Amino acid sequence: MKRLKNILGIVAALFIAQPIYAQVVPGAAGYYNDALLFSNTQYGASARVLGIGGAQMSLGGDISNISGNPAGLGFIRRSEISFSPSFSGFGSDSNYLGFNDSDNASNFNIGNLGLVISNVKDPLQLGKWRGGSFGIGYSRMRNFRNNQRYVGENGVSSIIDSFVEQGSGISPSEIGGFGLAGAAYNSYLIDPDPNFPNEYIPFTLAPPFQSELIETRGRIDDINFSYGGNYDNKVFFGASIGISSLNYSINNQFSESFDDPAISGFNIDETLAINGTGVNATVGVIVKPIHWLNLGATIKTPTTYRLSEESFGRIDAFYNNFEYQFINEDGDLESIFLNDEFGETPVFVSDYRITTPMRINTSATLFAGKFGFVSADVEFVDYTRMRINSRDFSPREDNQTIRNIYQNTINYRLGGEFRYDMFRLRAGYNIQGDPYADSDYDRSVQAISFGAGLKFQNYYVDFAFVNTKFNTLYSPYSTSFDTPVAEFENRINSGILTVGFNF
Repeated sequence: MKRLKNILGIVAALFIAQPIYAQVVPGAAGYYNDALLFSNTQYGASARVLGIGGAQMSLGGDISNISGNPAGLGFIRRSEISFSPSFSGFGSDSNYLGFNDSDNASNFNIGNLGLVISNVKDPLQLGKWRGGSFGIGYSRMRNFRNNQRYVGENGVSSIIDSFVEQGSGISPSEIGGFGLAGAAYNSYLIDPDPNFPNEYIPFTLAPPFQSELIETRGRIDDINFSYGGNYDNKVFFGASIGISSLNYSINNQFSESFDDPAISGFNIDETLAINGTGVNATVGVIVKPIHWLNLGATIKTPTTYRLSEESFGRIDAFYNNFEYQFINEDGDLESIFLNDEFGETPVFVSDYRITTPMRINTSATLFAGKFGFVSADVEFVDYTRMRINSRDFSPREDNQTIRNIYQNTINYRLGGEFRYDMFRLRAGYNIQGDPYADSDYDRSVQAISFGAGLKFQNYYVDFAFVNTKFNTLYSPYSTSFDTPVAEFENRINSGILTVGFNF
């Protein structure tokens, strides 16, 4: 059984432009969107690492290495524990059919929590093997919380038109179980065409004023078990196992209102909830050929998520005591008066697996003695390698769509730290490449960060501010003659505080 093919953002979260939409394979149920959504993660990090743009793969000596490059744990010579509370504000500005709107949300969470147990040799002990450190950490890899809203007057189409097209070829006795098209039929938004069997016509032809609120919630959290070793203070290597927990929900509240004496308008409320777990592994190395240079590399395996989903939709239509006439089963003319009518979709449940792409990082860090450093990461991700598997439905069309519309990307992270006595100042920049192929619309994600810290003998305090910006496209529905598109300018402002103790 395929996912309920609702045409709002729950399934077709179409952050796409028309050329890409044309490459979506007919029959794809929208899981290709889920695959990208759950593959776009960050590396959980401390305020120190976030302050330098996330560039950490060759740095070493930070508790963030538990989830980043575990080889960096080999630099740590004292056990430590740290926690990083975070506050984020999410905002979006929309443009839809020439109308502007905005919305926002906020969230407090624990972004990073870690413990490192160090077991290193005393500097006076002989031998090239210098010991290592074991780490266990919790990291927030993705925060899905956001509110997006758009409004606009559509003089070309209504979402009812898409219901008419979805119902084409389905008999009135069967359409009630066909997703939102069935709910539209049960709420009288579409009627049987008296001239053509198994075809439908819209209840009203009045141009609608449209609006939608899209609320997303949830997160991806990782718990990592890592070890990093030190050979001769020149070669550091490590490995980690990560257990991912995924929780995601989206609620779409779409409405249309009309200047029509028969109907005031209607609301569509849809909810999708997805939960599951996944497993991944990371191996890494950092080489120190000379005292002022670190070179690093990591390979993070694909994460395979086992997911369960549940979705449901409801339409509430508001009529003005309209007399609705129809032919009953006996062939007689009958009428009822329509006021507040509703229709509901069946509850859809499904289990499936999503495999994210492998991530490969290379990195370099240049040190300026005791005055600080500059670090840079280059990451390669091939989004065409994402895969979907399920026994509940055929994923073939979604997997082919993944190969059609996505591409490999290169992500860059750059940052530096200036040190003076106990004081630290930091700045960084990172950019995630656009995962969509053959598109003129730029969906890259850019972030600028700043940070400061205090380093004492037995504890440290760091703070970072990160400003992230990215643009997305969204289509609430599509018909054979119109696909309205909303453009969103999104921003996230995050403040992260890390407090750590050595022992």
